[in-house]
Amino acid sequence: MARSSQGPTRARVLFLTTLLAAALQFAHAPQAVAAIAFVKNVGFNGNQAIAGGVAAGNTLIVSFAMDPASGAVSCTDTKGNAYTAAVDVTNGSGTSGVRTVVLSARIVTALVPGDTITVSYPSVVADAVSINEFSGLGFVDKTMTATGNSTSPSSGSTATTSQANELLLGTFGVETKKDDPFTAGATYTALQNAGSGTSSTPTDHVSVDPEYRIVAATGSYLADGSIAPSPHNWGAAIVTFRAAVCGNGTVEAAEQCDDGNLTNGDCCSSSCQFEAAGTLCRAAAGVCDLQETCTGSSGTCPADAKSTAVCRPSAGICDVAESCDGAGNTCPADGFVAAGTTCRAAAGVCDLAESCTGSSASCPADAKSTAVCRPAAGVCDVAESCDGGGNNCPADALAPGGTLCRAAAGVCDLAENCTGSSVNCPADAKSTAVCRPAAGVCDVAESCDGVGNNCPADGFVAAGTTCRPAAGACDLEEDCDGSSATCPADAKSTAVCRPAADVCDVAESCDGSSDDCPPDAFMPAGTVCRPAAGACDLAESCDAASAGCPSDPKSTAAAVCRPAAGACDVAENCDGVGNDCPPDALVAAGTACRAVTTSCDLPEMCTGSDPACPPDTGKPDSDGDGVCDALDDCPTTPDPAQADSDHDGIGDACDPCSNIVPVIAVKPKVRIARLDVPGAEKMRFKGTITVPTSPPIDPATKGVRVLIHDDLGAPLFDVIVPGGFDPTSGVGWKANKRHTAWRYRNPSGFRSIVSIRVRGRRTAPGWLKFVVVGQNGTYVMSATRIPARSTMVIDSPFATTGQCGEAFFTAGRAAGPAPHCSLRARGKTLVCK
Repeated sequence: MARSSQGPTRARVLFLTTLLAAALQFAHAPQAVAAIAFVKNVGFNGNQAIAGGVAAGNTLIVSFAMDPASGAVSCTDTKGNAYTAAVDVTNGSGTSGVRTVVLSARIVTALVPGDTITVSYPSVVADAVSINEFSGLGFVDKTMTATGNSTSPSSGSTATTSQANELLLGTFGVETKKDDPFTAGATYTALQNAGSGTSSTPTDHVSVDPEYRIVAATGSYLADGSIAPSPHNWGAAIVTFRAAVCGNGTVEAAEQCDDGNLTNGDCCSSSCQFEAAGTLCRAAAGVCDLQETCTGSSGTCPADAKSTAVCRPSAGICDVAESCDGAGNTCPADGFVAAGTTCRAAAGVCDLAESCTGSSASCPADAKSTAVCRPAAGVCDVAESCDGGGNNCPADALAPGGTLCRAAAGVCDLAENCTGSSVNCPADAKSTAVCRPAAGVCDVAESCDGVGNNCPADGFVAAGTTCRPAAGACDLEEDCDGSSATCPADAKSTAVCRPAADVCDVAESCDGSSDDCPPDAFMPAGTVCRPAAGACDLAESCDAASAGCPSDPKSTAAAVCRPAAGACDVAENCDGVGNDCPPDALVAAGTACRAVTTSCDLPEMCTGSDPACPPDTGKPDSDGDGVCDALDDCPTTPDPAQADSDHDGIGDACDPCSNIVPVIAVKPKVRIARLDVPGAEKMRFKGTITVPTSPPIDPATKGVRVLIHDDLGAPLFDVIVPGGFDPTSGVGWKANKRHTAWRYRNPSGFRSIVSIRVRGRRTAPGWLKFVVVGQNGTYVMSATRIPARSTMVIDSPFATTGQCGEAFFTAGRAAGPAPHCSLRARGKTLVCK
């Protein structure tokens, strides 16, 4: 026996539902209850070998206690028997208290000395185990657990047990030393206890104290005991095991089988053991059925088997033996040899072979033939027939001499007669006489060839042999055609009899009725005899008086041969020498082909590679609003209306402050210091503005936008500070309860902005005083780029409602009331006020 504190495996849980259902199913059948008995303590705390082994069919119960750590507890043994946790109860946590676990296994494969039992559980300081063997047990029935700190541990009462004969197993895990006394309950017998140690204080150790009791009546039971000398933390458990019952259909301890009855002769005996090998369990049900006997190693009768042996022998030469089919209990129906199967062979050429009829076991009676038994061996031989009485054929005879044996087979064949001494007809002889005379001038006479029966095929004079010569240039000579005996009819030609002498001459053809060629003629005047060879060549025509075509002239140099194909193309003229139009030329690249029509239009130029003027295009329109960028007051924001309420050259659609009121900041001031240390510059912008109150003024939600532009309108500073507040970092906006004061704070800086304060007056709606503070920034300021306008946008990012204010500055210390900007401290500080 061994213990393991490695990572626990998941506990396997035995569900009792199936067992209860089986018990109900077989409750009506006779049953025999096994006797429960304690066998021995197998071992405790890993310090004892398994004494004498554990018999198959017995049950091992593992009582285990440990520090109250969480995690799975499991048990295995060398032979692979399955252990199941019955109860698991914890009192305390960590190393303070105790955890009690009870596991059990029905031993299917016996354990022998040397085998081990291993308990696996989480790593703890203290643990103890006691394993006990019982016989006659079935399955776990009822359980109950309890915890406490006293000298009188008790498991608490179970539900009423399911049957009378049961084992009650109590287990007490106690936070104490092994040698601290434990007394079993008054009706219980103590089993071997175990502990983690005897030194140090009791709270450093655990002990496990199991006890048992065998009862014979159903009831509600508890396990109890007593602890001395003082109260301790304890975890108590009771597990009841039903006695094994033979005949309930469930294989339990000490049973080899359980078929749900107490009947012998079915391979599972009335004591739930395998019946002896050879015991008859199923009698033969017919001549083709085999009786089955028990194997001695199984509680069920072998499967019903059938015979394949002969079950009806043959009764005659035309009968067949029947064999079992391996599936049925009875012998198949009586069958016979197939009809037509020979059962008596022929004894001679005039004897007949007899065959089975397919319906009788006997061979039919012997019969003789009257059929031809020797066929004629030649045309001059005669056939012999059987006489219907003997087995042999009569003697051989021949045809009389002079009997015609081969008639003439054709005009060139001769007839032959039998000699009376041979079975064969004399050799076939052929004629060599004329067999077809000539039938015309183109026919020849045919004679027999002395080989064939027939007159040779009707032959004619060879095709092409002249049978009538030509009488003129348009007359045709006639030749035999090789397939007719007569000369073809006299025919005239329609072929060319005088070919054309040149392009303006015509060929003359025979008229099909005369022997001579018609007179010579020419092409009609005006017939084209030389087509134009190109755009600059002229076609020539015949004159009706000559066979030749006139000379080849060319078009004049003034003739246009390719008109201009577009604004960037030029027309080409013939050169008076060549057939082809000169190569196509285009207007030089860069030549204007379409003039400017509007201020947003661009002139188009010829490319030098395309006859057409390029498509009409205008200046770029980035936002696609129909106004080119050069004229658009919002080049990147669609603004077809081009509205500019404050006439600052920036359209309302993209103006951060359209200033429709307008609103000019009162007492504005911009101060930027440390301009000589980029990244460490400081900025402050403040002033007072009065803005519309609709929509509601709410920087905490919308944020604000701060802008500074130079005197050319280019942005020097543009930051949109978002609304909202992050409670985790503390960054963002806060407002007072009356929403008349708002403050933004960001120590790390949002694009260098660390603080913004906006304050209003309840008595003056829309009046706002603001201060914007920036640190650790880089602001592009210099003597050539002095701020000309600073803007505070309340309705961020685009104050189309007028909720914004602007401050305008002039460069230098100009006289007059307008605010102005100047560099101080040798250019290190900018002040605008």
